[in-house]
Amino acid sequence: MAVFTDITAPQYQIQLSKIEKAYGLAITSIEGIIQGSSDSLFKITTEELVAPLVLTIHETPDVTPAGLTNEAAQSMIRYMDFIAGAIDKVRDRTGALVNVAVLKPLQAYSDSEGQAPFVELDFDGVVKPASIVPFINGRSYVNSPEERIRSDDAFHAGQLLAAYLITASSYPNPERFPVCTFERYAGDIVELSEVEKGWSGLGYVLSGRRSKGDAAALTGQTYLDELKVSGQRLVEQWRRLVSQEDAFPRTIVHRDLFADNVLIDEKGRMVLLDFSEVSYGSIGVDLGVALISWGSQDGKLIGGNIARFLQGFDSVIALTAAQLAQLPLYSQFGAFRWETFRIQRIFSQDPYQMTMRSPAEFQSLRKVWQDLEQVFVDFSSLEDLVSWADDPDRK
Repeated sequence: MAVFTDITAPQYQIQLSKIEKAYGLAITSIEGIIQGSSDSLFKITTEELVAPLVLTIHETPDVTPAGLTNEAAQSMIRYMDFIAGAIDKVRDRTGALVNVAVLKPLQAYSDSEGQAPFVELDFDGVVKPASIVPFINGRSYVNSPEERIRSDDAFHAGQLLAAYLITASSYPNPERFPVCTFERYAGDIVELSEVEKGWSGLGYVLSGRRSKGDAAALTGQTYLDELKVSGQRLVEQWRRLVSQEDAFPRTIVHRDLFADNVLIDEKGRMVLLDFSEVSYGSIGVDLGVALISWGSQDGKLIGGNIARFLQGFDSVIALTAAQLAQLPLYSQFGAFRWETFRIQRIFSQDPYQMTMRSPAEFQSLRKVWQDLEQVFVDFSSLEDLVSWADDPDRK
């Protein structure tokens, strides 16, 4: 939970009434959901619907769909409608249906054109967007981050990504989406490195809450300086890759298929969340981002999960040797994107009130880059990689 842990308090009745009016619902019960995110989540029941819903108060609207303009949000909803209506019809290469789905928000103000799929609420002068999605009875790794990712889940996550990309590739007018560019993330780090008041907070988190003041500020500044160097190197590699030798086709990529953006329902179905980062670009971007999350944990590679994730993807979309060879580089882009996101969250919130599972994950991500690159050095096929991951003597 984040800020608003008791939206049922009397002072919030105006906000609840606004939510009910926007969605045409009468809320009969509401309870908080404990989840390690930057949003406040509530399970609600209504008079109109039998199934429960999840109400989200977005604490960081700049990194959620709620941060979109009305026009952009409407475009996003149309896209999600398309994906949700087609993704569950995708079949793997044997002809079997892939067991996946998309979670899309309910439409606010459904009787009026041009309204965004969220409602803006005022909490003591602070505007927070709210949105509602169906409640999924299942599990998520964000609820139990200490749990090791299961190899079968990694396999199905690979299938989910492939099914999404197949569906996205048939969406008309992909040029309406912004072009995916790595320079954005590198530029974000440069800007943050110039915000001196944020150095101390970042250093406090990176040190595991062991240092404050000047010592923490120096830690934060040093870390950002090192990350800027890494970012510039990756920018040069990115430009060369996308302009000359990219082995992957382009479509509307999700860009955010980390484990915490997937729910696994009680029947084992993978449900994809959060479309706030969709852009037009190389599908290598999606593979790199997902591989970092599903194939590593706490800064360590999980060889079996890397193989299983890629097996799942390959069961729907065949991977070539050239594409496998480029995955380490795309995974570096994914790791950098994750670092950038987490640092932005520290800068935008009070770091001394934040709870972070593993402050060391920032530094360890770069070790994951190196380890992952080494994994692919000797393997020209997915079969080789699977054999390596299954080797009982592998350490």
